[in-house]
Amino acid sequence: MNVRRMGRVGGVVLGLGLLLTGVPAQAVITRLTPLEDVLKESQFIFTAKVEKIDPEKPSLVLAARDALKGTAPFARLPVNLTGDAEAKKLDHTAKLLKRLAVNQHLVVFVTRQDKQYIAFAYAGGTWFQMTARDAGGDAPVWSFAHCEPYLRRTYKGTTAELKDVVVDGLAGKKKPPPPNPKEEPGLGPEAAPEEKKEGALPNADGPVFAVIPSVALGGILSLLAMLFPAVFGGLTGQLKRWLAVISVASLNSTILFVHDWFASSLQGSWWGTPTALWVTMTALTALGVLWAWRRHLTAVAEAPADEAGRRQPPFLPGRGEHLLLWVLSGVGVVLFGVCLLLGYTLTATPWSFVLALWVGIWVATLYALLARLRAGGRPALSAEGVMLWAMLPASLALGLTGAGATTAAPLGTVEGGTTAGGARLLGEAWAFRPEGTGFIVSSPLVTEEFVYTAAAHGSAFRPFGKLYCLDAATGRKVWEFNDDGGMKQVFSSPCLADGRLYVGEGFHQDFGCKLYCLDAATGKKLWEFGTESHTESSPSVAGGKVFFGAGDDGVYCLDAATGKELWHFNDGLHVDAPPLVVGNRLYAGSGVGDVHKRLELVCLDAATGKPVWRVPTDLPAWNAPAFADGRLYVGLGNGNFLESDRERPRGALLCVRADDGARQWLFDVPDGVLCRPAVDATSVYFGARDGTCYCLERGEGKRRWTFELGSPSVASPALAVSADGRRRSLFAVGGDGRLCCLDPEKGELSWTFNVSKYQARMLSSPTVWPHAGDRRRVYVGAGLNGNTAGVLYCLEDHWPAP
Repeated sequence: MNVRRMGRVGGVVLGLGLLLTGVPAQAVITRLTPLEDVLKESQFIFTAKVEKIDPEKPSLVLAARDALKGTAPFARLPVNLTGDAEAKKLDHTAKLLKRLAVNQHLVVFVTRQDKQYIAFAYAGGTWFQMTARDAGGDAPVWSFAHCEPYLRRTYKGTTAELKDVVVDGLAGKKKPPPPNPKEEPGLGPEAAPEEKKEGALPNADGPVFAVIPSVALGGILSLLAMLFPAVFGGLTGQLKRWLAVISVASLNSTILFVHDWFASSLQGSWWGTPTALWVTMTALTALGVLWAWRRHLTAVAEAPADEAGRRQPPFLPGRGEHLLLWVLSGVGVVLFGVCLLLGYTLTATPWSFVLALWVGIWVATLYALLARLRAGGRPALSAEGVMLWAMLPASLALGLTGAGATTAAPLGTVEGGTTAGGARLLGEAWAFRPEGTGFIVSSPLVTEEFVYTAAAHGSAFRPFGKLYCLDAATGRKVWEFNDDGGMKQVFSSPCLADGRLYVGEGFHQDFGCKLYCLDAATGKKLWEFGTESHTESSPSVAGGKVFFGAGDDGVYCLDAATGKELWHFNDGLHVDAPPLVVGNRLYAGSGVGDVHKRLELVCLDAATGKPVWRVPTDLPAWNAPAFADGRLYVGLGNGNFLESDRERPRGALLCVRADDGARQWLFDVPDGVLCRPAVDATSVYFGARDGTCYCLERGEGKRRWTFELGSPSVASPALAVSADGRRRSLFAVGGDGRLCCLDPEKGELSWTFNVSKYQARMLSSPTVWPHAGDRRRVYVGAGLNGNTAGVLYCLEDHWPAP
């Protein structure tokens, strides 16, 4: 049974922004969003009627009507129609008011993330977005965010037709229509006078949760069919023999299904954790053991005696049941063998539940075999009891194993290289996969005790971000932070200084994003600083100050302890690149934003934010420069982290003098250089979207060697040097899921870690940390299965011989 529902995740164009009420709202959705995904991702779907419209305030009141999926925790939705920055810029409030009328009906799709609600409403061809925050018992007050003109590609029919599509789709009768990529974005027609008299929408066939009893019943019958093929010949007797096992397996499978179904609602509570799931399932198994033992004692007492006065043990498996136990045991061996070959982690849910069940089957099979071989062939216990006794410690052990880890992280393929005596990959030390859909873009921050990594979670209708603190030795989660569900998807990489973590939020089309400061030991928020744009930039801390880029909002300098603004440079540049601070100077490059498009490399006074020099560039600079011996090495390129410029892809590595920005040399490449270069005493290393890792001579920029990674490279390479300086390795990333360890002197391959078969995307830059003796650990994040599953890999390798 596959209970893990994998929703599709949007690209990096998605995110949240701030409304006047302080509630996060999404940016306008521009990606193609299938209606089928909307039905899966929405926790509540219902129809609503417009009760009241007040254009003067402006405001709106909706009354919830028919529940199509779930039961929403509110009956009325008062909506502030002021709108966010996007709505004000495009006059969405006035346009929406023209398309709504009293008594008009809508279909509303709602998701909840911790204390945040996000809703998408549809009315006669017009999609719009609303948000609210849980008021702690009081009815939430909703805020209109903006209209969603691109969602007409998802659906553009009548409201009544959409309701029918939703009902049929949830019931499994008919798939929703696919999206139409050719549909022009826009809004539906203005409300006609007759719409004010529109009647109620047709009633739904019934709530989708009606399928749950069917699923539970289907699980019981399926298990009976597996264990007892001759159902019609002796159902009552077989059910009596195995009633405890069937009940435990059915209840646990139902709990597993329900836990997954309500995962979003339970998130943030103890009941939503793997620990809660396994405590409940183990407790039920323990009750099953007690029940089976009591049934056994009762049956022994009631069993007829033989001629010698001995009572015959009841519930002895017959030949048919012996045969079936052996068949099931063989099926389990084949099943789990195939799972291991495919890279599934059997200790992760839901495979751990299936494994616990099969441990019981295997032990019961061996017990039945021993009973037949033993003189007299009469076991002291029933096979049912033995199976449950075996399932109990298996459930407990698997629950303890999976409580700190998350769902399965597919194993990568380890491939050797060509360098004799080079570094050797020993394998995966551990892999951490955050629960739910999402992917990891930011680069991990590693210390002796902990690893900090951030993720972009969710999908088109419910994106959010989280920062995780993991135990460096085991990968177990220590704490997580998502600002009560209000944190946007995270591109920024965390920075650590004086026991504090600093990290930004948001992707390129987000606005109203924050820089967070957290206590590194507990994850408690110490302060936050809001900006008008996004904070993709990874912050830098120096001299008690934190510096970061904020998109069209330029560059900020804050007091690292209090978050107080010290200066703000905002002179027509869009800065997503992490700033580089060297001494009393800050260096950063600019990219292309919605407002600012001027391309420059700038040097600012770190104390005041005043420009020291500014140098125009032909291409955007999307990452931090590298500094060595008075020179800056800056990657330049068009396109973005997901795709190349379609018309004219270009890239280059620029070397300038740090004192005055004077150009020293420029090395052109066929596609964008979006990474931060790595520099050593003689060379500079970088990857490009043309799929090549380059090594240039540092003095004049001449090519030394190249290595083909096989896919676009946008992650920054990592250069690792041993303490004695005699051993070195370069780690370069191919975007399709390949991490390569290279000899930096010759560009020869030592090893490759490859997860490309899982539809992987690696945008995260690797981090290298010494481990023990001649071993080291390499950490890298990825998105798998089309960015629906994030994973942080911790790999262990052996240093090359000196």
